Amino acid sequence: MMNEEQLMILGEIEEEQNEHVRQALLRLSERQREVVFLKFYGGLSNEEISQVLGVNRQSVYNYIYRAITILQETLSHSYTG
Repeated sequence: MMNEEQLMILGEIEEEQNEHVRQALLRLSERQREVVFLKFYGGLSNEEISQVLGVNRQSVYNYIYRAITILQETLSHSYTG
């Protein structure tokens, strides 16, 4: 069982992590954010995303790859630097 101080600290850590993710998402282009949202929050397949956005499937792969690369780089710097 956690005490009130531990819960408060966990809340602050979670808030800080959420802010890091928000800042990382802002580094993505609008299209990259859209693809990330559709893929990871909407649960769409790459084929479905390509149909929704009117782009070919390879473009979807490229957007996802670049977005994940940017997010990994940004978030790894957030926690190491």
